[in-house]
Amino acid sequence: MQVLYMYQQGGREMSVSELQKIFDNQVERMEKLYLYYLAFIKEIDHQGLVYDQEVRNKYVEASRNATEHLRLRENPIIRAIADSPELEEQLEKFNVLFNHEADDNLVQKVFYDLKNSEFYSDYLKLVSQPGQHEELVLYIFKHYSENFQLFEQHFEEEFTNFLDDKKLVSSMLKKTIQNIMNGKEPFLIEFIQDWENTIGFGHELIEKVVTHNADLGEKVTQKILKWEPGQVAVLDTIILKMGIAEFMYFESIPSTVTINEYVELAKNYSPPNSKKFINGVLDAVNREMVLKQGK
Repeated sequence: MQVLYMYQQGGREMSVSELQKIFDNQVERMEKLYLYYLAFIKEIDHQGLVYDQEVRNKYVEASRNATEHLRLRENPIIRAIADSPELEEQLEKFNVLFNHEADDNLVQKVFYDLKNSEFYSDYLKLVSQPGQHEELVLYIFKHYSENFQLFEQHFEEEFTNFLDDKKLVSSMLKKTIQNIMNGKEPFLIEFIQDWENTIGFGHELIEKVVTHNADLGEKVTQKILKWEPGQVAVLDTIILKMGIAEFMYFESIPSTVTINEYVELAKNYSPPNSKKFINGVLDAVNREMVLKQGK
């Protein structure tokens, strides 16, 4: 969807092969973002050790005896991430590295904010209760990516489509946490399990939408009854073209699956009313195609 939006709004002609290459790069970028998030947890864990050493070197006896900050390192999810050789291999493979000159300030600020937060205080009180370890790690992901400007700014600088990609990556992180708590090894999510078919599908969908762009656009226009074509959001038009292309050129995909997937896209990326609009148009196009085929 992002690639086709770029094609629609790019202001210059781009070939199918060029768009497919952009798609490949975006898929790799999302995988790197997933790994970068995990690397950030490793850095938070390390910051706990750095802080502990500073406390013992500089402060009075009462402060030296404080250990609340070290309880963060006892979280089994954080320990699994920080100590994982498989994660280290993946970070090296994809060249996902923290630039400590630029990144340490962020890690330190997040660590101090988390250590002093009411959420962390409550975590320490409830740590023996089920689900608390998961809640803490998810809080680090969710709270700081949404409410900590420095965090968001840093990740946007590292990953240009961070605000869009983080939704998918967050769901992967939840699955990763589940894997750790269930004792699954390795716990890392394989970003694309069937690379050839998944990337191949993406390439073919891009090719079909671009090659048949005019025809798909006409089919969308024919089904817009209450809206003038110019009033329909560009992103909604792209979603509709993708859905209709699946109906026409990917017969092995059930139409209900196609409709559900693109309604979900509309929920996440389009205005609130778009999901009903997308559902209605795609359902109408599908019904018409079924009737023509005599099914």
